[in-house]
Amino acid sequence: MATQKFEYMVAAVMKQLQNSGKLNELGKEFSASENADEMFRYIFKLDEIHKTLNLLTKISPLGKSEEEAENLLVEGNNFFANKCYGLALDVFNKCILAAPHPCCKYSSNGNGQDLDDSRQSFKILAYGYAQRSALLFELKEYKRCIADINQALDLESVKPLLCELIKRKAKCYIALKKIREAKESLNALLSSLSPENKNSDNVDELESLLQQCHVTDQLVSDEASNDVHRKFDTESDTEDWVLFQYKTPSPPKLKNNNPNVPSFSDALKVQYSLLRGRYVVASKDISPGDVVAMEKGYVCIPNTTCSNLRSRCTLCLMRCHNPLPCPTCAKVVFCSVKCREEGMKKFHSVECAMLPTLIDIGIDKNALQAYRLVIRETFIKLKNYVPILRKEEDEVPRHMHGFNQEGIYDTGDYRAIYHLESNIPSRSVLDLFHKSTKALLITNMLYQTKKFFVNESGKAFIPCDEDLILTGSVVLNHLLNLPQNTFAITEFQANIEDYKNDARQANIAGGCYSALSLFNHSCAASTTRANYGDILVLYAKRFIPAGAEVSTSYGYSYHVDKKEERQESLSKDYKFICECEACNENWSLLDFLPDASLRPAETFNKYSEDCKAFKNLDYSNNDIMQEKLEEMLAKYHGVFKNEKDVEIFEATIKETVEFLERFCAMPCKEYFYAQSMMIHFLENRASSYCYINR
Repeated sequence: MATQKFEYMVAAVMKQLQNSGKLNELGKEFSASENADEMFRYIFKLDEIHKTLNLLTKISPLGKSEEEAENLLVEGNNFFANKCYGLALDVFNKCILAAPHPCCKYSSNGNGQDLDDSRQSFKILAYGYAQRSALLFELKEYKRCIADINQALDLESVKPLLCELIKRKAKCYIALKKIREAKESLNALLSSLSPENKNSDNVDELESLLQQCHVTDQLVSDEASNDVHRKFDTESDTEDWVLFQYKTPSPPKLKNNNPNVPSFSDALKVQYSLLRGRYVVASKDISPGDVVAMEKGYVCIPNTTCSNLRSRCTLCLMRCHNPLPCPTCAKVVFCSVKCREEGMKKFHSVECAMLPTLIDIGIDKNALQAYRLVIRETFIKLKNYVPILRKEEDEVPRHMHGFNQEGIYDTGDYRAIYHLESNIPSRSVLDLFHKSTKALLITNMLYQTKKFFVNESGKAFIPCDEDLILTGSVVLNHLLNLPQNTFAITEFQANIEDYKNDARQANIAGGCYSALSLFNHSCAASTTRANYGDILVLYAKRFIPAGAEVSTSYGYSYHVDKKEERQESLSKDYKFICECEACNENWSLLDFLPDASLRPAETFNKYSEDCKAFKNLDYSNNDIMQEKLEEMLAKYHGVFKNEKDVEIFEATIKETVEFLERFCAMPCKEYFYAQSMMIHFLENRASSYCYINR
């Protein structure tokens, strides 16, 4: 029987409960429950749910297939021969992902240990790496080419290609000007050639390459060195060079950290009120473009479309066009050996058997993050740590939840994630039941893997009911607190032939960011986000005076969505009624925004003493202020038409945003467009990808 979608499972469970007369009882129990443990404990004891889920859930196959991989290898070779390099690369990647792979066991220190020594049986995988290395060499991706050659040689299944692979590797080293490595590779090959491989052509080419190494080694002129480099670095006659035009740069630095919340700058502080809960305010003036917070995701997971999973490292989210496969499943990839070892150790060795099934049944992104959270913590840690955290819920004041004993909000501490707000009183019984059933399904699958319930020495054991209830209640806790506290992870994508009209922020993943969850929503948010892989950076996108709240957007904005629609969606998804300035003052949609005009002088934001911008302006003279406004807009429009000097362009945009924020009636068209351009600059500096529409 085919695996059913999760919504069908929930409907089947409810029908069983209705037939047994327990549906009304469930409603009463859930209405009276105050925490995830009570709800899951009740669900766990309903036989109808266990029977229905076990009957309808079938573990999906992991997807490795030698026959499929071999067919893909042939297809990739055909594309390669016809110089369709982009298509060939995609097919070779699929071949490597589908091919049977040596299984690896990852120890507690993250080192790999091979369990299958019969590497001769992985011929298709080895040839997949070998052919992809030839393609990467053609595309001048020499470091990636060397990595694939090493992967192929390590599998010991490419003896017919051995000589060709070593020569290709040496050519890569020469192109990279690593002459010593090139010599070592060539000399080792010459000394190891068998009699049948020692034909004159092989020997002559190897000696010619060695001679090229000697010549290159003696060159001291940069110009001469570049001539040698070009011997192996000719221009491609296709547009496929754009395949590798992406970047995940290092994020900017926080100049000074908040001592209690290290992910925040010292320009921020956390406050608390009974009515609003925790929120973030500026402790000093913040200028447009300032970095106000930066946090690495505690757990992140790529969006589960096939193309996205195949092109993203499942650990660090880096785009990888020549990925390494999971040794067991055909779903996820890694960008490097290091990431594969760390990812397998942290979560994927457990999730590997679950992920295909969870994707097949249509499980949502919050559920995927929830089970990764519990896998990352391990059962032993949860068993020891969760009772402490539950005690804190009762004994520690609400505004201090997530802070450790030293008063630090440490985003690397599971405590901060566990204590995120779950809004149980605001949820319907149907929603609570739905999430409880999902938690039971995930717990059952964790049990079936036989890799989650292990003791301190790593040996699997049969969990008792209390072990299962503890695990399920923690999963349920995260199913309840993640929807309000996770962030989309994006990548700036642009068509290099039409980047002004064809560029966007693409949603590629989701992640848990406990410190950034402390920011409240505003439909006219004062910050914008940019992603550097799994690191999320929060920039000010407007002038924020000391004492003002610092807000972010939960995905709804005044210039796009009507007030009634924003209010309805925020109430449904986040359980609150928005009272931001855009909602209270009923700001217009973009098409109806007025032109910039000065506010009354008495409402101007005065500067703190250390602020230099516009310091000598006479705020009380309306004519001077009007003249300055016209000057600012003329300067802004002038630099917008000539964007060659990026630094001047960016500085002018930020200056315009700050002037309009301080002195003009909000909102206005000029303010929106200048702010949008500044956001574009900030996003373009983060993770980005260029492509050509074909």
